[in-house]
Amino acid sequence: EIKKAILNNMRQLAAAADQFYLENGKNKTTLAELVGPTKYVRQLVPVDGEDYTQIEFEQGKALKVTTPGGYTTTYAP
Repeated sequence: EIKKAILNNMRQLAAAADQFYLENGKNKTTLAELVGPTKYVRQLVPVDGEDYTQIEFEQGKALKVTTPGGYTTTYAP
């Protein structure tokens, strides 16, 4: 259940990053450019303490996040 929720967050981030790449003509971005009240994702709630600021958003690159307990989830759109 936790893995499913983390994957859902990562899917949202991947979709937001793709939209950012299209609109801005860049192939890299940061979490700060994607998440916020007036951005692509309004709010992102960590499910198991994972830190999404550590993700490297680069076009064509899989997203990877690790929880404090050492559980790693990867999402490759």
